[in-house]
Amino acid sequence: MSNSSLTRRQKIERLKLLKLQKQRNARDGFGKFVLYTKGDYSMQWFHDIVCSYLDKLASREIKKLMIFMPPQHGKTELSSRRFPAYLFGKNPNEKIILGSYNLTKAVEFVMDCNRIMQEPSYQELFPETKLIGKQTAQYFEVNNGKGFLKGAGMDSGVTGTTATGIIIDDPFKGRNEANSENTRSKIWKTYSDDFQTRLNNDSFQLMLFTRWHEDDLAGRILDPENENYDEEESKEWTVIAFSALKEDSKPIECALDYDDPRELDDALWEAKHSKEKYVKRRRINPTGFASLDQQRPSALEGNKMLREWFNIIKENELPFNPNEVAPDYFIDGAFTDQSQNDETGLLACYYHKPQNRLYIFNCTGIRKELYELLPFFKDYAKSNYLSTRSKVIIEPKASGKPLKSMLSKFEFGGFNVLEVPNKVVALGKWNRVENSEPFLASGKVWLIQGSWNSRFIDQCATFPNATHDDMVDVLTYAIHHYFVKGEVKGVKYSE
Repeated sequence: MSNSSLTRRQKIERLKLLKLQKQRNARDGFGKFVLYTKGDYSMQWFHDIVCSYLDKLASREIKKLMIFMPPQHGKTELSSRRFPAYLFGKNPNEKIILGSYNLTKAVEFVMDCNRIMQEPSYQELFPETKLIGKQTAQYFEVNNGKGFLKGAGMDSGVTGTTATGIIIDDPFKGRNEANSENTRSKIWKTYSDDFQTRLNNDSFQLMLFTRWHEDDLAGRILDPENENYDEEESKEWTVIAFSALKEDSKPIECALDYDDPRELDDALWEAKHSKEKYVKRRRINPTGFASLDQQRPSALEGNKMLREWFNIIKENELPFNPNEVAPDYFIDGAFTDQSQNDETGLLACYYHKPQNRLYIFNCTGIRKELYELLPFFKDYAKSNYLSTRSKVIIEPKASGKPLKSMLSKFEFGGFNVLEVPNKVVALGKWNRVENSEPFLASGKVWLIQGSWNSRFIDQCATFPNATHDDMVDVLTYAIHHYFVKGEVKGVKYSE
């Protein structure tokens, strides 16, 4: 029956049924709840992913969730304002502590949640959930104290409260606080000594980050290189990370894989924060871009390799056809079953003799065991203009020996595999970097434009302060292979 043939009464009944269906959906799914209570919320594809995992947290299908997202992308509206309200609708007995970098900010979230729960749209969905009991700016009770929401500052902690869940939204106010080792340690102590001790076996934890520093709460929990890292604790966390511009690798290794509809270097939310804006920001403030926007906080700038030394050229501007040359591939192998070890560095490049320049097609760092690395490298080489004349140059340490042997076999690619000369390896990382500096500074090394550029330059520019230096290793091996000849630091070597 078409809508035009319905009577007025039938139309009213249909609208009532549609509203009831919307209400049922809003009670049973967080994303629908958000749209019901805030009709103007612009729900994007990545918000859908966040909402689906917040549903899992609400049902305790998962109990620990981290969300990394660039600023001004709606994470706080979802997670710190509306999610607690949704939880109280599902279970008025929830006892939630909501923390932020200071009490003032936490109070703001508490008051926002209080306001949402008083709105008619919320009361339509959850009429049994009432704001009855003690009510202050920092704290409110639900159904005469059966549940509550309490704000707390990471700078002051929380006492005397047992909770069924904690939400921590941006524990650092800004870069100055994040760069302070004392502040980072204080926040870690507040989290581990105060917040965590308020939880029981069925409690949930939700952390929302714009990442300022590699040694933030996320780094201390998730980074195998951090002294506070605990492998079992790390495995308990579900991690979702969104980068402002799409790259060819995840911002953090342990983050979930998800279906990202973007092309490489596309913006996360183009209509609100354009690709052009982020490309400019990447150029002007690469360190801030890497941490806040890409969720890849790096160490403080080093003093060995300057960012301005890395020239970037578009592929269609190359002085040669990449399909007609023979690139070489450098590997610094670190495959292992120990997650705390360094990454394996891979570099694909071509030395253009007429210009005396090295062009790098791609450089990346990955953490894979040998059985995973072999097929990965085969695909990596093919995607970076593999030729029958190409060579693979491997650092000859313990992990490099079996890799060399297997890559030489036909079933694993039948590559022409060479070793980095032992005397070059013996120079040591620091000396190799120093030897490479003149060639970088004089414009002998060019990067092919790609989403990998930022991560590569970050690691080089922060050497020796970065957690990983695998890409630095393969870069210096390549520079020594093509440019550094004769006697170096008193050591004679040949190719």
